[in-house]
Amino acid sequence: MYLLPAIVAAFLIGEAVRGRQRPTDARLDQARTVRRLGLLFYGLALRALLMVIPELMAFRETGTFPSLMVVNVFWPLGMALLFLPVGLGLRQFRPWARWAAVFLSTLNAALAVLVLRWMIRNEAAVYPWDWPDIAVARALPFFTLFVLIRPSTSLLFRAQDRAELMADLRAHKPVRSSPTALACLGFLIVLASIDGSYMADWTFRYGPLLFGLPEG
Repeated sequence: MYLLPAIVAAFLIGEAVRGRQRPTDARLDQARTVRRLGLLFYGLALRALLMVIPELMAFRETGTFPSLMVVNVFWPLGMALLFLPVGLGLRQFRPWARWAAVFLSTLNAALAVLVLRWMIRNEAAVYPWDWPDIAVARALPFFTLFVLIRPSTSLLFRAQDRAELMADLRAHKPVRSSPTALACLGFLIVLASIDGSYMADWTFRYGPLLFGLPEG
């Protein structure tokens, strides 16, 4: 996790340098940013499902769920079931998906503020290695709102222009990436690292139990 900031910075700087030679097309740049938001919602769904695994394994071993079952099990499962279709809808520029993403991001942003207030009031410890989760849980909802509520973004979701827009995206025309597009790429890298580390951790920790293999 300590190398991740350097990796993200190097990738984004390289992308920005390469982009200086590309033409500017604000419409295509914004459309690709929205589609990357769809990928982020896929990643959030996977992250939510991975958070449930320890609780399910604890239930398998003890036969009981923890007292905070609603928070630890039902909330992540519910979010995963919502994130998946919203991500698909964003990648297809469906208007309902835009407003669903705005609602979910507003909800998560409000929760982030409440958690932050609780942490400050109780002087909760914050560790440097937790920064990827903090970025995704605290900053990503506000970034998503910033992207989706802009008037220029709303133009991408007009039904009459959807076919033309998708055709332009399939052409893979290289365009210069805006700071917003680069930030979205950064969030994708961070979220992918979180999901990947969770998957590796749960595989090594619970894989033997799931497949009946000897531990050790």
